[in-house]
Amino acid sequence: MRLMKQIPCRGKSPYGIFYIDTVGIDSASLARESAQMRWLGASVPTPHTWARFVGWPRARRQRNGGTTMTQRCRTALLLAAIVALAGCAAPAENIVYPAGALAPAGNKPGVWDVTRPPPGLPRVDNAGKTDVTQALIQYLTLASKVPGPRGGRGPHNIVYLPNGVYRISGTLTYDGPERKQWQKLHIQGQSRADTVIRLADNCPGFTDPAVPRGVLDLTRVSNPGNNNQDCTVRNLTIDVGSGNAGAIGIDWCANNMNGLERVAIRSSGEQPLGRVGFRSTFRASGGGLAKHLRIDGFDIGIETGGLPGYHYEWLELAGIREAGIRHVKSAATVRKLSFHAAGPNVPAVVLDGEDAVMVLLDSTFEGRAGSAIQLRNGWLYARDVESSGFQNLLVDRTRRPAKTVSGPRLGSEYVSGPVLHAGFPGQPLRSLGLPIEETPELPWDPPEQWLSVTDFGAVPDDGDDNGAGDDTAAVQAAIDATANPSSPHRGKTTLYFPGGLYRILHTIQVRGSIRRVHFLFSRIRHSRAAADYADGAVFCIRDGAYDTVLFHDYSYGNTTVPFIRNRSARTVVLKHLAPRAALYTADVPGARVYIENCTAHTSDGDGLRIVGDIKVWARWYDPEGSQPHRKLYNDGGTIWVLGYKIGEMPTDSCDTYTLNGGRTELLGGLMNRCGGHPPSAAPMHRVDDAHFAFVGLERDAGGSNETIVRETRDGRTRELGRAALPARPGSRTMPGEQRARIFPLVVAHRPGNPE
Repeated sequence: MRLMKQIPCRGKSPYGIFYIDTVGIDSASLARESAQMRWLGASVPTPHTWARFVGWPRARRQRNGGTTMTQRCRTALLLAAIVALAGCAAPAENIVYPAGALAPAGNKPGVWDVTRPPPGLPRVDNAGKTDVTQALIQYLTLASKVPGPRGGRGPHNIVYLPNGVYRISGTLTYDGPERKQWQKLHIQGQSRADTVIRLADNCPGFTDPAVPRGVLDLTRVSNPGNNNQDCTVRNLTIDVGSGNAGAIGIDWCANNMNGLERVAIRSSGEQPLGRVGFRSTFRASGGGLAKHLRIDGFDIGIETGGLPGYHYEWLELAGIREAGIRHVKSAATVRKLSFHAAGPNVPAVVLDGEDAVMVLLDSTFEGRAGSAIQLRNGWLYARDVESSGFQNLLVDRTRRPAKTVSGPRLGSEYVSGPVLHAGFPGQPLRSLGLPIEETPELPWDPPEQWLSVTDFGAVPDDGDDNGAGDDTAAVQAAIDATANPSSPHRGKTTLYFPGGLYRILHTIQVRGSIRRVHFLFSRIRHSRAAADYADGAVFCIRDGAYDTVLFHDYSYGNTTVPFIRNRSARTVVLKHLAPRAALYTADVPGARVYIENCTAHTSDGDGLRIVGDIKVWARWYDPEGSQPHRKLYNDGGTIWVLGYKIGEMPTDSCDTYTLNGGRTELLGGLMNRCGGHPPSAAPMHRVDDAHFAFVGLERDAGGSNETIVRETRDGRTRELGRAALPARPGSRTMPGEQRARIFPLVVAHRPGNPE
């Protein structure tokens, strides 16, 4: 084993982040040694997914004198488990695009490399020598104005910042008057460690904490809802500099498919000051995922409270002076939070809103005196939380008298409100406690491993709606070339779609050596005839050279069939996808799917549908659409969701349907009812001889359900009605929104162990 790199990090472990070269570790040894690591409490995945820590898709076999190097395997696994437990699991990244992905002009879709700009856009200095505020504003302003081939909603642009320092002296936002919506903004750095946007020290407008101001600001919108759909910020650092006590690192407003990934927000210099690291309190703002987010050196790490809420995983807050997270409204879920206070009496989490709901899982807090979790007002569901240095782990002032948890660890569940169910006797008053698996991390392939669909005849922005310009054959030819022994493209691993609009009018078979399908936020136009898709989906996953396949970065495209179907035993990862279609379906036993920051539209099918022994782990899932289809259908499988928004319009059936021993757990989110529809007679959630649990809250602007859960056991049916749920205080933010409810924890346990 060779230790390749060490990056210090503030975590529970002093060891930092290690990147390990595992030459000499064979797959069989990984499998044997994985069982020995479980005593550490780590989630030990299948052998090939250790690439998340060691940087390889699979362990490579090498022998030393004919003996397999199991001691190297044991050491590598030990270090990987230590890193995982320390909350520092983000792998190294080096995001580089091939030349074919770059936009050909400033008015064309694709990747805009700000250091190698297309004609019509300025070159941006990344050496930290000149002020680039206005140049970056120009990119952000144009990013959401590139039209589609015939106007309307077009493909997106990715504003790409290679490694370097980008010196600014003002807020990064769009230029011009406040607009209704600001959509399709994607800011992509090369790496979190080395792509740095740095605010000037003691910068005018950022020094007064009483008048805070965003360094990156997406809140300049006038529309009360549906703001800033499909926005991402990834793989970069925002440094608010020194002496800027009023700085907000990111002032966020976005909805549906949006998120932050591998982002650091910090203060620095002689006076490392800042007001808030990440703020998401704008009206009708939220519903997204922030993962591998580190915030260091602010009064408040995160301030959240916009509707429908925000969701965090692998979150690190360090050097915090007032509160780690201050949650004041709507839903928030937090998993794998590592908190480090800068001084005494600094809480890790403060809930202070009458309709603030939080789910808190698998987190550690380090502080001095006071209480780690302060529940002043609102609703909390928490489990597997521990602290050190605090006087108390939790103080719940919503109870009369206040309840205090003083131990260092909260292993069992804590539910601040009532646990509710449909009324079957002997119902366990707890969640399902489903096992949680981490999303597999695939390596970012170097440009020479990328394969463009245009190299095989696909032409963006041509054709018409009558079938001309069908790109199906070209896309399939590109995929199949990777398995052709005589092709120069044999073994290539990333398939990509350069910016534009493509037509895929028949099913694409994903096979060969392709392990990543990167849409680059291009659009796809589909056939509206379901019979045109032989496998009942636009993309059908078949067996291939790699056990895991990833689809990511796609938005918009109507179809009458699901976007992706898995007809193999391969593991599937879906990230940053927003098709106007059902998202995913699978029916092969043993298949696994991991979903992050995805939406679905259910006008033509169930948004997420699994049948049989299939397991789903989802982080921020937002299915929308109209009757009669369900947002989630689970027939005998397992679905775990961290952060959701479900609803929009009423259905004639139900929003979620779990049956035949299925297990569904929805932790933290919004049941969204809008559109002024009359109340629905269908249940919100239907459970037939299965297991179900959910936590969250409701927005009621028309079309709400009178029955929250309809549970059937052995032919007997009972219901949990709306009146049994706590009313949502403060929900009257829109006309008619007067009947909304809080869901502290609602359960339906089929007799027997759900495990």
